[in-house]
Amino acid sequence: KQWYQRRVAVGTFFFFVLLISGSSGLKRSFTFDVSRTVVYVGGRTLIVNVVNGDVRGPVLRVNRGDTLSVKVTNHLPDHGISVHFHGFKMHKSKLYDGVVGLTQCAITPGESYVYEFVVNESPGTYWWHSHNAMFPVGHDFIKGPLIVYPEGKDLSQANSTSYVFEDEVILLYSDLYHNYMAYDHPLAMGGLNDPPGKDMEGFSAGATGWAGGLVNARGGNEETVDLEEGEYTFRVVNGGGIYAYFLSIDNHELKVVGMDGSDVQEFLTDIIQIYPGERFDFRVELQSTAPRNFVIRAETPAVDRNQGNRDEGALVVDFVGKIDR
Repeated sequence: KQWYQRRVAVGTFFFFVLLISGSSGLKRSFTFDVSRTVVYVGGRTLIVNVVNGDVRGPVLRVNRGDTLSVKVTNHLPDHGISVHFHGFKMHKSKLYDGVVGLTQCAITPGESYVYEFVVNESPGTYWWHSHNAMFPVGHDFIKGPLIVYPEGKDLSQANSTSYVFEDEVILLYSDLYHNYMAYDHPLAMGGLNDPPGKDMEGFSAGATGWAGGLVNARGGNEETVDLEEGEYTFRVVNGGGIYAYFLSIDNHELKVVGMDGSDVQEFLTDIIQIYPGERFDFRVELQSTAPRNFVIRAETPAVDRNQGNRDEGALVVDFVGKIDR
């Protein structure tokens, strides 16, 4: 009996320790109001599904050990939604993985759901996005960056609407479809839409013809950033679903330091190729000897096989940076 009582007491003690040590950080709360609107983006007037009325989704910045809480309310008239935290292993939090039909039912129109869990992921770059089939109406802008920092990082000055924080710049790339994804994808599967471009080896560069691309929900030459001389970390996410991109910065080398939420052995390169869902972290030294204005180029693999040049429409966006002196 005494042995049993001691065992119960020890078990209760460890259970209590687990309860109080489940989260070592702060609780960081966000609100997602999902709705449909009409905007001019990428040179086109589009019907879009957005979060908090903006085509540019909010940035979720948390420290490892923090509790992340996201309240999602569905104001769409005709479609259920969910939110998936791309790259997260969701250890002990599988119910909040956001996969409709597997870990949860869809959040139906007019309803809300709260995702709340302790972030146990490695520090690095991730992203969040919708995860319930394809929207019957509206282009999908329900997506945004998700950054995990080491424990204790001061995030008091971080703004969820800003893609620049301290010495970091976020670049979230997206495909821009001719029509809605729910329309274009079935056509692509049946070979009924415009053929995709070819890469340098003659293979299809994507599943459907090139329609355009965005960075941080802006079209070509619509997005600029002013930076001072010094070293910056660029966190790049390919939030598209079809095309890979070659990414480079005029007159600058890229020091790659992370991929897909993990540190890597650092290496220098002039260009990276990033596929849908992938993330790259690299550092760039902006020097006064370089031109004051520089262009961050993202291009599809499509090329003109006869000329060896990238074909019309292959250039996604010129993201213009300015070095303040």
